[in-house]
Amino acid sequence: MGKLFGSKGGLRIELDRGSYQPGDVVNGTVYLSVSDEIKTKGALVLEINGEEYVKYNEVYGESAVPRKQSNQLLSDQLVLSDNHDSFAPGEYVFPFNYQLRSTLPASFHVDRRHAGEFCDIDAAVKYKLKLRLPVKGAFKSDIKAERPLIVKPAQTAQLVQSRTDATAKHAKLLGMIRQGNCEVSGSLERDVYVAGETLQIRASVVNGSSMDVKSVSVRLVENLVIHANRDHKKEIKAQTCLAEKDFAGVKAGATTIDQAYSLDLVGRSERFAVLPPMASSLVSTSHHVEVRCKFLMSPNVHIEIPVKILAPLVTDVAAASSQLMTDHKTKALD
Repeated sequence: MGKLFGSKGGLRIELDRGSYQPGDVVNGTVYLSVSDEIKTKGALVLEINGEEYVKYNEVYGESAVPRKQSNQLLSDQLVLSDNHDSFAPGEYVFPFNYQLRSTLPASFHVDRRHAGEFCDIDAAVKYKLKLRLPVKGAFKSDIKAERPLIVKPAQTAQLVQSRTDATAKHAKLLGMIRQGNCEVSGSLERDVYVAGETLQIRASVVNGSSMDVKSVSVRLVENLVIHANRDHKKEIKAQTCLAEKDFAGVKAGATTIDQAYSLDLVGRSERFAVLPPMASSLVSTSHHVEVRCKFLMSPNVHIEIPVKILAPLVTDVAAASSQLMTDHKTKALD
């Protein structure tokens, strides 16, 4: 509730759902609680705001230049009450509805991504509901409240297909001296997975080099692309490992291993969560699976297979209630 020093009331926003999809109608209710009479100097207004941004530091030697691009996605207002000069003590209810545009990008946020000289990449699409009731009096604070509005991508039918990739490269001692060939190939029976699932990939490694493969690693990698803009004429591409599992390596000398590998599609931390692909006018994300042969003192040899990640569906009332409670935090502004 947005109750501040010097005010005699508070505001809160309740929504009928914890999240919405583009094109949905947002149905909600605003509650105004008044403890002592409030004299107003303006209407009770609900603002619906949306913004996309990307910011990062471009490093030159020991100096870093901050960069930021942003676009306004939504900036609308709903007047909930403009016929009150004052509110007597009590509870007031103001229902509202608002239709989201069908072309809006979904909410997302990633940070601490890196791509060479481009560091601390922070990208997001965020939506917010903000309330304001102007209050008369030199020492009276306006009554305010806000809460996030979560927009999730629409779940559409996905074409599921098998995928393969293969490569053959020399193991190179110190990155220069050739030590023989290492061949890696892999296949997925399907390329669409739900976050939290266990991915299965069949991979074959033929180590014809004179160096041992210390381990075979299976990784889920996020590909973040910052589209070309006024600060840089080319795309910036950042790759981040979200999940990884190591398996036994392969001895040197024409040794072959062919087996199924598994990887749980669960991020290694909250910051590196496994999320569905996102796209806005500034950035986009996608994913691929890597099978990586790791050598000591030699570059790795690996393959990459694109995959699509879907958000898990909320299938029970308890999960839906938990989601609603998480999204239902309101915040009073200073």
